[in-house]
Amino acid sequence: MDREPKAGLELDSLVRRIRYNYPYPSVIDQREIQRLHNACLRYPYSCLIAIVIDAFIGLDSSPRIADLTYGVGSFYTVFRKYIGYLAGIDVKKWDWLVEPDTFLQGFFESRYRELPEKSFDVVVFDPPFETRPTSKIHVDQKPWLYHRVEPVGRMIKELPKVLEHLMKPRGIFVAKIMDPTMDGAVALESSHYALVETLASAGYRLAEHIIFRHLSRNRPRIETQRFIKSHTHLLVFTR
Repeated sequence: MDREPKAGLELDSLVRRIRYNYPYPSVIDQREIQRLHNACLRYPYSCLIAIVIDAFIGLDSSPRIADLTYGVGSFYTVFRKYIGYLAGIDVKKWDWLVEPDTFLQGFFESRYRELPEKSFDVVVFDPPFETRPTSKIHVDQKPWLYHRVEPVGRMIKELPKVLEHLMKPRGIFVAKIMDPTMDGAVALESSHYALVETLASAGYRLAEHIIFRHLSRNRPRIETQRFIKSHTHLLVFTR
């Protein structure tokens, strides 16, 4: 992999520190990320995404990124200048922190074909929480796949054909999934398993599983609220 910057694109101190500290990311602590650079104090997730993209693609290659659940664009705050082209899809147009080059409003399953075919180095997916079974599915058959009901199940089911359209042959797909606590106990998010099963059956390989541990003054702990973020899993897939 060519890791030299393109002409006219100088690597800043953040990217130099990323390459020195995380050549092969695996388990990362939030406080560790925040000590990396001042920009990571406020936007640790953006630094985490930057670490992943630089490890697999190279930030200095001006990667083209399609985000299927764009939100406010906070993933891209610390490395926007390195992105060659940024496309976002979301059901709502939020007050952006980072404005994409192209934005399509709606569910990505119905809008993705409006983006150029096989032209993205990175496709990003940050699904909403959906962890409780409902009567819409026979949970006794595959209880860890009970979230196949709307909407997350529909999203995951559509991903293979979305990636087939958007991703370059050597591109990566990055999915961010959080572990919640439910009813006073830590719960493994069922989306992990559904995502891996769905993409593996479509010919994609889980190339990396990065665990990002959240820390705050009162964590780690168990609470009675439905969702308390404790770990984030970044699943990186290649063809």
